Amino acid sequence: MTIGFSTYLILYSHPLYNRIARWLKIFERKIPQREMNGEVGRAIPVVDAILFVLGRYGNHIAHHLRERGLKILGVDFNPATVADWQKQGLQSVYGDVEDPEYPETLPLNQAHWIVSTIPQLDVNLALLDTLHHYGYSGKKAVTAHNNRSAEILRESGADLILSPFADAAKEAAELMIGEGSPANQGRE
Repeated sequence: MTIGFSTYLILYSHPLYNRIARWLKIFERKIPQREMNGEVGRAIPVVDAILFVLGRYGNHIAHHLRERGLKILGVDFNPATVADWQKQGLQSVYGDVEDPEYPETLPLNQAHWIVSTIPQLDVNLALLDTLHHYGYSGKKAVTAHNNRSAEILRESGADLILSPFADAAKEAAELMIGEGSPANQGRE
């Protein structure tokens, strides 16, 4: 029954859509952010890295990369976050990483790095697949919160796995046992 019913829905999808389109409008976005901001088709300046999601972790990564002279383009789904970045004079655009057509609007051929600070495995896998589809040849860094996710992402083409908790703990330990710390003073 499902096969037969879906076959006819597919065959007659256009006429059916025309009949029910007015009721489907409730599912459309009230404010189409990308289109209203003029981001579709606009030229984006040269960038070294494209950073997906500009939360706390993404902001820290962007800050350190900019300190090292890299030009960053931030991409976020939250229009307020994008506006905050733009107020600071930073390049940022509204975008949904889960939209498989969105990366086509980005300067993929310029960026040496694509960085995803998104912790969800399925979203990062979709991004890696999309980048592969568009022929992106640069480096890809994605976030993982456990070893199994990191392994899957590595097998799927990630060049660098970002582990926020493990990396922060390692850096904290290195700071604690660095020169001048009480833990290091009795060793000389």
